[in-house]
Amino acid sequence: MARYSPQFNAFKLVLKFDKINFYLTWSAFILALVPIIIDQFDLIKKNNEDVKSIIEIFSMIVILAGFIIVSIKDFYLFPKAETKRRHDFIDNGLGVTFSLRNSEDYYTNNDLTPGMYKLGVNLFQNVYFTTLISKKMRPKHIWKASSFAGVFILIAIYGLKNSPIALPILQFLFSASILGDLIKLLLFVNRNEKILDQVKTFFSAGVKNESIILKNYIEYETNLAWGMILLDDTIFNKYNTETEQEWQAIKNRYNIHG
Repeated sequence: MARYSPQFNAFKLVLKFDKINFYLTWSAFILALVPIIIDQFDLIKKNNEDVKSIIEIFSMIVILAGFIIVSIKDFYLFPKAETKRRHDFIDNGLGVTFSLRNSEDYYTNNDLTPGMYKLGVNLFQNVYFTTLISKKMRPKHIWKASSFAGVFILIAIYGLKNSPIALPILQFLFSASILGDLIKLLLFVNRNEKILDQVKTFFSAGVKNESIILKNYIEYETNLAWGMILLDDTIFNKYNTETEQEWQAIKNRYNIHG
């Protein structure tokens, strides 16, 4: 377990904003359902349309708040945290000082001499951890998308026509926040698996061409920047010890030693 990493607090803030957006998304989803439930079960006898209009206004406000939160997270906080992570990665691999303070026990390859080879080993470790954790995130995303789709279909059958604004709200939430996140995660995992295969080939074949390390690193960073996937910290903490043991076994298998 890392004792310190310069990006820790930055990503902690990103996770807070992500959690706020999670609650706002589901709040908007529930608010979109309320007018349908009111009509379906005839819950309000008087001022029915006024109540539904107020609820729909609240729905739009929540969606707008979610848009602002996501914009701050994706366009400012996440890139800032990623910059800190990249600087520390380069510092540890090449022995330079882009960060004011470097991570402690974040990378477990301190027996290696700083240089392109160590950078490649750190990349191997990063890609392996990222691929493993993101793969374990798939069932949760699939379950969430399936549950949302099931509710959406039921609503479409039993009363979506009674609340015109609910349809675009639910379509937006499902396509952008739920289904979109699932598709992006699946593509992210697939691309990481390909990069991992390339890195394994480099170390198994004993290739000395350092430009291959640079190429794989650029592809990995490109995928991270494209996906903006936040790894599930609960899954990471649960499997961290096991994954670290597997990583040490991989180093022995590929004869990665100082």
